[in-house]
Amino acid sequence: MIDTDQDGVPDYLDREPNSPSGAVVDTKGRALDTNNNGIPDHMEAALDARYASKADLERTGGGLDMKKLIDAGYVNVYFRFNSDEPEVYSLQAVNYLITYMKENPSASATLIGFADEIGNEQYNLQLSERRAEKVKELMIAAGIDGNRLTTRGGGEDTTVNKDSSQARQLVRRVTFRLN
Repeated sequence: MIDTDQDGVPDYLDREPNSPSGAVVDTKGRALDTNNNGIPDHMEAALDARYASKADLERTGGGLDMKKLIDAGYVNVYFRFNSDEPEVYSLQAVNYLITYMKENPSASATLIGFADEIGNEQYNLQLSERRAEKVKELMIAAGIDGNRLTTRGGGEDTTVNKDSSQARQLVRRVTFRLN
């Protein structure tokens, strides 16, 4: 039997046929969320890794301007092709923004999703919107008030060579702007 994502559930029974490697799934191939917080268990470890707090930065003399890094586009959540599930390795970016938002309770942010140029332009706009919404859901589950977050789809990012798979990976993302 074919099991494309190698999660132990044959494709014809798999409700989530693109489970990331290492994700624990139920008998229907769905990622487990044992504490029912809306975040699959395989994503939580990455979200729990904390960046330096404001107190840590003050104690060490600062050096990092979190707002500048976020607004300059250095903090991004990346996605696989045709997916609105964040790559596990990039969930630290979500935590970076969560940490900033918790330490700056008056801050708000816009989450902007993007897609590569492969496929239909309208579909890619919808995919970019779903990506931004998914990151918003993760932030709300981590305790950030949803009223402080807005989302929008940026559609296709055409700034890279669409014939390069590595370049296309860079534009399948959600980026942040602090308001």
